[in-house]
Amino acid sequence: MDEVHIRSDASYKGGRVIGSIANPEDPPTTVFSMMVSSLSIKFSTIVRLIPLGSSNAELIYPIVKSTICDIEDCGLFVEAVCTDNYPLNVRLYKMFSPDSKLEQKVEHPCDPQRPLILFFDIVHIIKCIRNNWLNLKDNENTLIFPKFEECESSLQNEITINLPKKNFYVSIPTNIISIDHFTSKSVYPELCYAPFQDIRNLYKSDRLNVLKRAPKLTAKACWPSRLERQNVSLALKVFHETTSAGLLAWKTEFNANKNQTAEFIDLINKIWKLFNVNWVGKNIRYKDEYMAPIYPGDSRLQLIARVVSWLDCWDNLPFISGKLTPQTFTSFQHTCKALPLLVKHLTDNCGYQYLLTSRIQNDALEHHFGLYRQMSGSNYRISFNQILESERRLQLSNLLKVFAIKYESTSFREQFSLKEYLQQFADTSDCTRNEEHQFDVEYYIDILHDVSLPEIEVSQMECLIYIAGYAVFSYSKKSNGCQSCHEFLTTNNYLEVNNDIGSEYSLIELVDRGSLKYPSPLVIESVSTLYEIFLKIDWCDRLNKEFYSGPSRSMLVEISMCVIAENLAWKDWCICDISKWDILRKLCVAWSNIILSKRVRNFNLSVLNRDNTKLKKYH
Repeated sequence: MDEVHIRSDASYKGGRVIGSIANPEDPPTTVFSMMVSSLSIKFSTIVRLIPLGSSNAELIYPIVKSTICDIEDCGLFVEAVCTDNYPLNVRLYKMFSPDSKLEQKVEHPCDPQRPLILFFDIVHIIKCIRNNWLNLKDNENTLIFPKFEECESSLQNEITINLPKKNFYVSIPTNIISIDHFTSKSVYPELCYAPFQDIRNLYKSDRLNVLKRAPKLTAKACWPSRLERQNVSLALKVFHETTSAGLLAWKTEFNANKNQTAEFIDLINKIWKLFNVNWVGKNIRYKDEYMAPIYPGDSRLQLIARVVSWLDCWDNLPFISGKLTPQTFTSFQHTCKALPLLVKHLTDNCGYQYLLTSRIQNDALEHHFGLYRQMSGSNYRISFNQILESERRLQLSNLLKVFAIKYESTSFREQFSLKEYLQQFADTSDCTRNEEHQFDVEYYIDILHDVSLPEIEVSQMECLIYIAGYAVFSYSKKSNGCQSCHEFLTTNNYLEVNNDIGSEYSLIELVDRGSLKYPSPLVIESVSTLYEIFLKIDWCDRLNKEFYSGPSRSMLVEISMCVIAENLAWKDWCICDISKWDILRKLCVAWSNIILSKRVRNFNLSVLNRDNTKLKKYH
C-alpha cells in the first residue's frame, strides 16, 4: 500500500465528472493505492485506487480489510501487508490489533486461525535513515550511536561513556542519572560518531580524480535537494560498500571518526542486502552471503535480532540530537522483528522453502507510479483521471500478454483478434454502465420542484441560444441534409432574446457571418429547461454529491427529457424516419457536454485558485 500525490482538480470525460466538485472544502490530494504482489513469482497488479483528501485511519481501515477479503475470494492468499511508515499507516496498523498497539503479527481478517504479518517498506526506511542523518542540527551532521558489538550480548555492560567534543544537545532525565555520572561508569555502551561531513569530504577529495576511492558517490548523493531525497538510488550510493571501503582507505588526519562512519555505512549496507534478495543464486553470483535467500534457521536472522537490540539500545540513549527520529526507530525495529515471523510462517504453514525478501517491498507499486507519470506526459503531479486512464492501458497490456502466452503454440494473429476483443470489452462496459445509470428520476424531479432560483439573465440566455445553435449545426452535418429536420430545428427569423432588447444586441447576430444556425423556439426552450435543471442540481446539497459522483451527463439528460416531455410534443417522426425524441436526446447530450465541461473548468479556476497569480497583477 502507498499513496501518490495528485493535482486537486476535476476533469470531465466520458460523461462523468472526476473530482470533488461537490466537496470543494476537502478536495482529494492523494490516491491511496493497493497492489497485490506474489511472494514466489513475478506478478503484481493494482487492486484498488481511492482518491483521498484529509484521510484518516478510521476511513481506510474498513477499505483495507474488505480488499484483503476480496483478494482471498479470488483464490489468492494474503500473508503480509507492506507500506511506508507514514503516521497514517502506523495508526492503520494499530487498528489491526485489539489492544490498539503496533504488532508484527495480527489476526487475519478472513481467517482467525491464520496470522497476518505487517511490514514497513525497507526502501522507505533506508531513505528515512539518510534523511534523518542529513537533518541533524550540528555543523557536521553527526550521528551518535552505540557501538554495535557492545549491544550484541547484553545491554547492561558497564562501559565508560565518551562524550563528544563537538557541540550537541543532551537531555538527561534527573530521576535516572545525574550529569556527574557522565564522568564515571554508566550502563550505556560505548558511543560512536558518524559525521555525514566525512562522506562529503571523501567526495571532494576524489571529485577531480580519474580513479576514485568511492566511485558511487556523486554531488547529488552528498547534497540532495528536497525532491532528490525521495530517490532511493541516491541514498544507496551513500550506503554502498565502496563508500565504506573508501572511508577506511582514506588516509587523512583531519577526522579520527571516519572508521566509525564506515562501520555505520557497512551495517546499513548489510541490512539492505539482506532485505533485497530478488533471485536465487544472487549470493553465488556476487560472492556475498548476505544476498542469499532467507531459509528457516538462517544464521543471518541472528544478525537481525542483534540489530533490534542495537536499535533499542540506541533509542534509549538520553540524547536529543545525533539520533534517528522516533518514527524511523519504530518502523526499523518493527520490520526487523517481522521478518523472522514471516519466514517461520511461510516455511511451516505455506510450504515455502525460502523467502526472497525483495518481494515484500513497495518497488512494484512505486514502478507503477512512475509509469503513471510517464504515460501522462512525464509530469510529476498528475490528476486522478490520468491515473485511471493509465491503469486501464496497463491492464489491457497485461491481458494481451496473457492471450499471447495462451496461443503460443499456434499463430497468435489467426487465433486472436484485437478488434473483436475490444468490441466485446466495450459491450460489457456498456452493459455495466446501463445498470449503473438506473436511478430514480422522479425523486430528482420532486426535489427540483421545491428548488427556486432567479430567472436566467439576458446575457446567459444569449449564450444558451448560441450553444443551442452550435448543437443544431453539429447535428445538421450528420442528418444527411434532411430538409424536414432543418426546418424543425432552425428558423429563418432573427431572434430576440427579450422583447425589450433589440435583435441587434443578440450574441448570435453579432458573431454571425452568414453560416450560423438560428435555433427554433422549441430548441431554445429545451436548452433553457436543461440549463435550469443543471443550476438547481448544482445548487441543491441533497443532489449535487450524488450527481457529480455518478454518470452526470446521463442523469442530466434523463431528468431534462422527462421535464421537457411534460411541456412539449416531441414524439412526432421526421420524414427521414428519425424520431424527434431521439433528435432532442442527441441535442441534450451535446448541451450537457458543454455545460458540464465549463462547470469543471470554473471549479478548477475559482476553487483551486489557479488564476490568482495572474489576477494579482491587475489589482
